[in-house]
Amino acid sequence: MHSGSAAHSSDVNSGVANIWKIHRSGGEPVQITRDGGHQSFETPDGRWLYVSRGLKLLRMNPDGSGETVVRDNVFGNFWTIGGRNVFVFDPQELQLLKAPFDGTRFDAVYTFNDANQPTGGGGTGIGLPSDETYVIYRRYTHTTSILMLIEGFR
Repeated sequence: MHSGSAAHSSDVNSGVANIWKIHRSGGEPVQITRDGGHQSFETPDGRWLYVSRGLKLLRMNPDGSGETVVRDNVFGNFWTIGGRNVFVFDPQELQLLKAPFDGTRFDAVYTFNDANQPTGGGGTGIGLPSDETYVIYRRYTHTTSILMLIEGFR
């Protein structure tokens, strides 16, 4: 989060994951989202907070007000922000899309093929530096399956 704040996602009382922030110098955590939230990134200028909720990507003020859905069908671990844009991987079209922080129109910036598309779950799947000169993404290069036979099992 901007200005020395950190976000975390948990609300053990309600059983719903929400976004909270706390200043790096301490103090009481402040709840930002009320209806749930998972992955979150604040823009470098501190103007916007992007949050994933289910398959929706939301943009809001850093205090949680002014919530807007900027895109549906966004997988929680395949989006991130750069210095000027929000980036989303569209697995149906195999495209990396971007939209300016103030916008909701996403344009394709790269098309993957089956052999080089981002894959895998858990954690952030894509990242890029603030100057947006390249993208880093996770891709499983192989998987292993083992079939075991247990003789004499009763």
